[in-house]
Order: sequence, then C-alpha cells, then structure tokens
Amino acid sequence: MKSILDNPYRILGLLAGASTREINKQVNRLQRIISAEQNPPTDDYSFPTLGKLTRTINSITEAYSKLNLDNDKMHTALFWFYKGNDITDEPAFEALKEGDIDTAYNIWDRLISSTNNGSSQWRQTSERNSSAFHNYCVLEMIRANGNKHNAIVSNLYFLESESYQKFVSSVTDSTFRTTKKELEISFLNEILQEIIQKTINLTISQFVEILNKVSFIAKEDFFKSISQKFITNLSAQLEISRTKRTANKANAAKAGEELYKQTKNDLEQLESIVGVQDFAYSNVADKVANEILQCSIDFFNHSQDINANNDYHNVAIKLARLAEGIAVGRLAKERVKDNISTIEEMKDREILHAITLLQSIKDVYETKEREVFLQIANKKKSLRYGESIDMFNALFLTDRSIAWDKVVSLIKQEISPQNVEKIKKCKNSGKIKEYRTLVDFLISKLQLISIIYPIYSNTEYLTNKTNLENVNYLTQLTHLEKSEQELKNAEQKLEDIKISTPFSLEINIANNKMNAIQGFHPFRSSTEKERQIEDQQRIIDSIRIRSENERRRQIVEQEEIIYKLRMDIRNVEY
Repeated sequence: MKSILDNPYRILGLLAGASTREINKQVNRLQRIISAEQNPPTDDYSFPTLGKLTRTINSITEAYSKLNLDNDKMHTALFWFYKGNDITDEPAFEALKEGDIDTAYNIWDRLISSTNNGSSQWRQTSERNSSAFHNYCVLEMIRANGNKHNAIVSNLYFLESESYQKFVSSVTDSTFRTTKKELEISFLNEILQEIIQKTINLTISQFVEILNKVSFIAKEDFFKSISQKFITNLSAQLEISRTKRTANKANAAKAGEELYKQTKNDLEQLESIVGVQDFAYSNVADKVANEILQCSIDFFNHSQDINANNDYHNVAIKLARLAEGIAVGRLAKERVKDNISTIEEMKDREILHAITLLQSIKDVYETKEREVFLQIANKKKSLRYGESIDMFNALFLTDRSIAWDKVVSLIKQEISPQNVEKIKKCKNSGKIKEYRTLVDFLISKLQLISIIYPIYSNTEYLTNKTNLENVNYLTQLTHLEKSEQELKNAEQKLEDIKISTPFSLEINIANNKMNAIQGFHPFRSSTEKERQIEDQQRIIDSIRIRSENERRRQIVEQEEIIYKLRMDIRNVEY
C-alpha cells in the first residue's frame, strides 16, 4: 500500500506523533548522512523489512514538507505506526527493526482478538490495546497475504474508540480540532483511492462489503460521498456518448457499446454500495439504459434511411438487450421492451411489405372473381332452354380485367432485388411460407395470361370454341331476339359498371399503405406521422377521383351502346 510504504514518517524513520523537534533533528541528520554519500541508518523506525525504501535528499525534503501542517500530519499518521502503549508496542517495533514481522503481528493480534471455540473474536478497545488496533491495521495492510478485511475493521474500531483523541493529541498541536467522522472518512477515502489505483489487492465491491458488515459513525456519509463519485463519472460518460451519437448516427451503435463498457463497473460498484432500489442508483442506471437504447434507435433509423445491407437489425437488438439489463424503473423497462419488440418486427419489414403488396393484388383479383361469378349466377336465372355459359371465357374475362402489366411494374418498384435478398435471410418460417404462397399465386396468373389466354383470344381458336361449346341459342334466335338479348346484357353491364370501382387495385394498395403509416412507429415523431398521413391521403383522393371519372366515362359509353341497341330494336319492330 503506497500510503504506508511511502509514508513521510517512514521515510524519515520516525513514528507517528514525533514532535516537531524530533522531526527537524532527524531531517538534518539524514541530509548530512546522504550528502556525505553514506548509507542512511536502518535501525530507526523505517522498518526496511516491510518493503522497498529509497531515501534521497529530495525524498527527505518532500517528506518533511508533508509534515508541516497539522492536517497533513494527521492524515499521514493514519497510515503509520503509533506508540500508544510503551509496554506492548515497543517490543513489536523492536521485532520489526530486526525483520521479524510475525512476532510483531502476534503481539498486536493477541491484544485485539481472542479465540473462543475455535472462532476468533474482536476484543473490546481500551487504553491498553487501542494503539494495537491501529498498528495491527498498518502491518496487516502490507503484510504478505495480510487480511485486508481485518485490517480495515481494526482501524475503524480504533477510530471509533475514545482513545482516538489521545492519538490526535500526540500527532498534532493542541489547537487542532477534528472528529471521529472526519478521521474515518479520511482513512477510508485514502484506501478507496488506492483501490482505484490498484495499489491494493482489493476491489471496490469487496471494500463496500467489508464496510457493510461493521458499524461506524461515518458510514452513511462515506457511502454518499463515494456514490457521488460514481454518479459524477457515469454522468460524464453519458455526455460523451450523447456527443458521439449526435455527431455521427452511423457510429451510434459503437458509442452505445463503449458507454456500456465504460459504465458497467461503476454501476456494479454503485449498486453494491446503495442497492438497486436506491433512487441514486435507479436514476442514473435508467439514464444509462435510455442512452444505450437511443444509440440503438439512432443506429437502426440511420441504417434504414441509407437502406443498409448489413446485419444492422441484430446489432440494434443486441444493444437494446444491454439496455434492458441495466434499466431499473418501470418506464425505462417498458420503453426498452417496446423498442425491442418494434425492432424485432421491423427486422422482417421487407417480407411484411412484400406480403402486404402481394395480398392486395390477390384480394383485388378475388373481388373481381366474385363479381364475375355473381353476374354468372344472375344470368343463369334468365337462361332459356338449351342456353349455356362459357365458364372458361368468364374466367378469362376476370383475369383480363386486371392490368397485369401494371401489377408487374408495381411489384418491380416495391419489391427490389435488394429486398428479395433480405427476404431470403428471413428466419420467420411462417412469413416465408405466406410469401411463397402469394408468389406462387401471382406466377400462376402471369403464366396463364402469357401462355393460355393469348391462344384463347386468337380469332380462329375463339371461333372454334364458340362453334363447339358456346351458347347455341345465339345462332337460333331471330335478329330481334338477338338484339333484345344484347340490350338485356348491355343493361346488366351498365348496372355492373355503376357499382364497380375502377382502379380498385391501386386504391386497395394505397389504403393498405395508409394503414401501415397510421400504425405505431416509436422511432417517428408525431409531426412526421401527420405529414406522411396527409401525403398518403392526397394520393388516395387522387386515385379515387380518377376512379370516379373512369366509372362515369364507362357509364356514358355504355349508355350510348344501350341507346343504339334500343334504336335498332325500334327499327326492326317498325
């Protein structure tokens, strides 16, 4: 322990409590010896057996400067030997001069502890053994394999005793004033600093555990002071992370990972001091968790904005999981949980978007198909004997009612090759199956349109088909009957047009997109959401206007056809 091995009293070869006259005399003596290039004495109270000791003119001068003020003397004395009892302490000091550490240890150990049924117990402090508690601490802190727990506790017992005042009086001037609490905090702060500097083989957690098991007057104040040190450091790390994150969103994940590494130990130490439910801990822990989560969110959003093709989803989730392990408060935990859930869902964004688009196409097709079959069902009711309906032609009309070239163009626009590559990496087997089913449906329709229907629409094939299978009544009806039937069909078609919705595919897709926009997106501001909704609504309104105009055009066109048919029938009748 540096505070002991480099103690000014040790460098001068004096015990704590040496008078000013003794200090001055020893300083002059050592300076003369060293100036004469002679070896400094080893029979004083420097105890070379305890560890390396280097004495130079500079080290002597520096040690002397640290013993000018009473406050410095007092702090230094806390980490060096003090003669409080001539009968018990002097033999131990003589043993140390001779290099016999074990004898000195046994002398002080017997004075401060006793054995009962094989178990060691502390003795009560008294005027006779109080200095033994202090000297035992100094020796045990630097003794090979020394028990640091017992060393710290023994000195706290010493400082808690009434004998502490005698110790203060022997070290400082009569005008100096201090308290037990101040001495204890000074002692513990020095140990804490050496733990941080790793000059003591002890962790802060072990240190806190030791202090938690003993009662002393400065306990609460000391814990508050070291808690504040950790909180200050954690706050500084939070600010560093915020600066890095806002400066470059592409490096937000790295900033979050660094924050986790830099704060992990401090949070653990703070928790061991005050406990996880203490406000001081939960408050700063939630701040760290929120900052790490924000790093995850910013990195995720940036990666999406640039359409990154790396594994940014998993990086963001991993970072959010770290935040989840730190969060303490309910709100912080819920925020982390919600964002993890959202990132998990958005991880499969490409396949979900593709499924929504393909399902919209299928929905439009099936709606058209239902309309055709409804028309067929209505026509069947009015068929005369020997009349029939060409079902294949009906299905043909259903498929041809969809603008498949526009469908293919839309798919190419919405499901890019890059998205397809991401879909391939999706591990959601249920969504993969749903996607493949929809793709198979689309392919089957495109193949039917490109292979079968061009043949069916061929004039010669269509003529042959009509001669063989189509409704025979067309060749048997009179011209008037034929015209009346055409009029009836035209009027039915007009009714169908009136209830139809042109551009239904585009409307359906636009509505689905609006539903997606109106959904919950924790990474999106309310202003951005409102803007997106307004933009999409304008698109929907535009399509609906086009749809209505097209429906009106078709109505006018069909009414003209009906008018001509009626005129033909009237001419035939007359």
